[in-house]
Amino acid sequence: MPAELRAWTAPGTYGSIEQTLGHVIGSEHYYVYRLTGEAPSVELTPSTTVDLDDLAERIRWCADRLGRLCAKDFDQNAPTHQNPGDARSPTMGEMVTQLLWHGAEHRAQIATILGAHGVEAPDMSGWTYAEEHKTAGRAWPVADLS
Repeated sequence: MPAELRAWTAPGTYGSIEQTLGHVIGSEHYYVYRLTGEAPSVELTPSTTVDLDDLAERIRWCADRLGRLCAKDFDQNAPTHQNPGDARSPTMGEMVTQLLWHGAEHRAQIATILGAHGVEAPDMSGWTYAEEHKTAGRAWPVADLS
C-alpha cells in the first residue's frame, strides 16, 4: 500500500492507518513485556510515519516471544511483570485477553478507514489466516517454536 494511502484516516478511528499500525505494534511490545519480562532493545517511538520493514521485524520479535509463551503452560491467574510507573496489576489471562482484543479493535478500525475511502478491506478473520497457512502448506506458527 503506497504511503499516501497509509495516511488515510476516518472519523472514530485511532488515526491514520500508519499511526494505527505503529500503535498496535508498540502496544504489543508492552504486552510482551508484561507477559514475558522481555523488552525490545529499541522502543518504538510514536510517529505519523513508520518504517514498514522495521514494523515487520518488530512484529516477528513479538510473535516469537508470544509463540513461546503459548507453547507452554502458564498460570492465567499469575501476575504479570510489573511495568515501572504502571499502576495496573493484570493477571496473565487478563493481559492475553487485552492483547487479542486490542489488536482486533484496531484491525477493525483499519478496515473502517479503507471502507470510508471506497476500498474493500481484506478478510482479516482468524479463519482466513488459518486457511491461508493450510493452503500454503505452512504449519501453524506456534507449532514451529521450541
